[in-house]
Amino acid sequence: MSEWAAQERAFFGRAFSVSEDEALALRLQLEEEEEASGRDARTSSVGNDAALAAALAASDEAYRRRPSSAENDAALAAALAASDEAYRWRPSSVGNGAALAPALAAEEDPVSAPVASSGEDAEAMEGVVRAARAACRGVFRDPELGGNEWVRPEELQFDGERQRRSSREAWRVFRDEPRADDAVQGALGNCWFVSAIAALCAFRRGALVKRLFVALDEADYRRVHGVRLCVGAWRVVVVDERFPASGDGILTCTQLKYASCRRRQLFAPLLEKAYAKLCGGYEALDGGVTSEALYALTGCPCREVACDDDVSLWATVLSAHEAGFVCCASTRADAKGLAPHHAYAVISVLELFDPPPPLGSGARHRLLRLANPHGHSSPYAWKGRWSRGSREWTPESFAAAGVDNADFFFIELEDLMDRFRAVTVCEYRDDWAEVRISPGRDAVVVSTVAGTTEATLSVARPPARVPPRGLCRAAAVVVVDATRPARLVASSPTRLDETATARCHLEGVDADYLAVPLADAHRLALVVQTSKPVLVRRVPLDPVARRKAALAYARRQEDKEDPVPFASVYLRRDGQALFVALDNLHATHWLRVRLSFPQATNCSSARRHHHHHHDVIAPPQPVTSHVPPRHAMLVEVLAATGDHFAYALRHELSFLSRPPSVLHDPAFKDDTIHLPEPLAELLF
Repeated sequence: MSEWAAQERAFFGRAFSVSEDEALALRLQLEEEEEASGRDARTSSVGNDAALAAALAASDEAYRRRPSSAENDAALAAALAASDEAYRWRPSSVGNGAALAPALAAEEDPVSAPVASSGEDAEAMEGVVRAARAACRGVFRDPELGGNEWVRPEELQFDGERQRRSSREAWRVFRDEPRADDAVQGALGNCWFVSAIAALCAFRRGALVKRLFVALDEADYRRVHGVRLCVGAWRVVVVDERFPASGDGILTCTQLKYASCRRRQLFAPLLEKAYAKLCGGYEALDGGVTSEALYALTGCPCREVACDDDVSLWATVLSAHEAGFVCCASTRADAKGLAPHHAYAVISVLELFDPPPPLGSGARHRLLRLANPHGHSSPYAWKGRWSRGSREWTPESFAAAGVDNADFFFIELEDLMDRFRAVTVCEYRDDWAEVRISPGRDAVVVSTVAGTTEATLSVARPPARVPPRGLCRAAAVVVVDATRPARLVASSPTRLDETATARCHLEGVDADYLAVPLADAHRLALVVQTSKPVLVRRVPLDPVARRKAALAYARRQEDKEDPVPFASVYLRRDGQALFVALDNLHATHWLRVRLSFPQATNCSSARRHHHHHHDVIAPPQPVTSHVPPRHAMLVEVLAATGDHFAYALRHELSFLSRPPSVLHDPAFKDDTIHLPEPLAELLF
């Protein structure tokens, strides 16, 4: 078992332990509250009182015969161990996607590179939750994340009322279908997460949010909830129903401190708590980007579209809405009446036309309906064109816009571009298939079986906020022809703390494509999502194939320069990395290149050294490399180590009539992809 898997198991193994005294105290507390209020707080959502009474009687009998605390913890640990082992780093399907057909080589380890169907994966996830429920003999109290001042939903007060339980309605995870205006942001600066929840609620009648809850049982009095989240791999997080609260219940009403839900629902605070548990606490969620939240909630690739061109932006949001993709929008520092540096959920898009002359101007209005996670009580309410009650609205346009909701507002595309920085699009496709593999130092072969197939191939890792927190490395993925690794099919931009995704069409029948991660293997998952069934297998990566794939990534024609005769320089400035490759076209002379970085911020060179099992990142220093005659070589990779990645590059070229004493000075830590390759081998 890997160190990462062992840490995961230790994390979850502790999370469900509950002592006998704690369970008994909570149970007695609930019984006293139920008697005082004249109702049973454990009312079933199905309304079958007889069945509920029988279930409670059976659970009471089991509770009286409960094992000791030590036995309970031991049973819980054993149950989790059995279900947890099958779950770690399992590939899964998105939504109802068909399973990818397995094609593992006979010598491969079935544990390290499995392929599972959606049914098998769902069963493994549900096993984790059911094991936690089976081992819990009272109302669940999670000792891993909680505090003495935290409260359960029954203890909350609303609208200034000081009485306990201002409504007689029972609390539920979901009440009918979740709506975009249900999720409300609290005192935590995680609009990026709550707006993503709201955006998910707006699509497919909330089905995307409901899928995040594993083996949901609203009638279970133990209040054990399992939430599935994607942090590179899909993981199940088990949480209870205790949340941080504000107010003393006397002078100020007791209410949830962080995310809450309208209509006495719990799905938003439960999702927030599950992600906070993965990240080590609520404070870790302060500040972020919507792409991280959308990926955690869907496992699907996201892309950010800058609000700088009205034609491309409108085409993107319109096509995304028609495809059923999920979108959020982020404001600039100067939002001109809206909340600065804030995230909004995109609920829908609408195109309206004024009547033609002489009755009107015939103008086109491109509108987006947005939701503020702070709700309609936010001081940053939109008051511009097409705001609530503005003169732009006519009875005809109001009817075309549909439902009137005070928590949503319309904004015209031009006003949005003036106030928003970017729109994030999450490409959620529930009819696509998905597989997740931890490739290590290997590659993944994808074989078509049903003709041309649309595909996305990604390298994904847990976000930096998810422990164990380590030094993040920039990552990318390159897709090449498996029979000709120098032929580039698709590549992703390089990303530091995000998922790097390559989008392509895999053409032909029985055609093989090689997906090669360009990153450190630590906590890395390679994700293959396809529109049609394909065969996927992990294979050992030949050093020559890896080198050719890296050169194919770096030697893009649009990045080519010819500064001197017989030499070509490729500078791929891509995302959060710089790849420098050279072609030596001379028949007899060696090409020498000297690179220097007079200025560099938050970046490291691939020519780093390894000491005491820890990577030591040195600032980029002047380096020298020598390329043999009629060869190509990747001579440098400069990768981001943090935000505000920047550098200045100078290069000097010269030719040598004699072979040099060294190939690289200083040497690379791993020169597998930095050896020369004959130019003849790179032609296709």
